[in-house]
Amino acid sequence: MNEDHVDAMVKYCVNAGIVIPEGVSPRMAGVDSEGVHLLLGDQVVRIPFPVSVEEPMAVRKALVDMARAA
Repeated sequence: MNEDHVDAMVKYCVNAGIVIPEGVSPRMAGVDSEGVHLLLGDQVVRIPFPVSVEEPMAVRKALVDMARAA
């Protein structure tokens, strides 16, 4: 995620109303069945999934859907 999908993480933040500090690229810090944690400089933000997921492919689908929604 951190290497190839920075644009998607920016979209997650925009869609969630999270302001990314100037000069900072979001980095994924964690993911669970309820959402993702992104590192924005020295701040960690949580972005919930629209629905809870239970399988790795469902996580991927949720992330793709979130990127497309932005």
